[in-house]
Amino acid sequence: MRKGFTLISTLATIAIILILVAAYFTGGFGTMGAKAGAKGPIGQVKRQTSTVELRSNLQQVRAAIEMRAQSEDGFPASLDELGLPEEVLKCPVGKQRFQYDPATGRVWSPTPGYENL
Repeated sequence: MRKGFTLISTLATIAIILILVAAYFTGGFGTMGAKAGAKGPIGQVKRQTSTVELRSNLQQVRAAIEMRAQSEDGFPASLDELGLPEEVLKCPVGKQRFQYDPATGRVWSPTPGYENL
């Protein structure tokens, strides 16, 4: 009898390794019922990218509000008056529109955990 690996056992081992690697990079471990990609390295990168995009959008909106407040008397009545694209006025994390207080000129994300950026 010959000892060693057969082609079938080698292919089965490679398939198992590929499944484990795919589960690791997509956050497949322990995410039952959670959002896909919420864990693992890829999920962390996506979350960091969304946070950077959120901060950038908020900076653009806040700068537009300040420019509008300096050129005219006071803050705009709504974010629509700024003339910014709709994708800039939305939180990239929760896909909801930014909240705005025209009395103070404060703008923030309505997504839980991102309100204070």
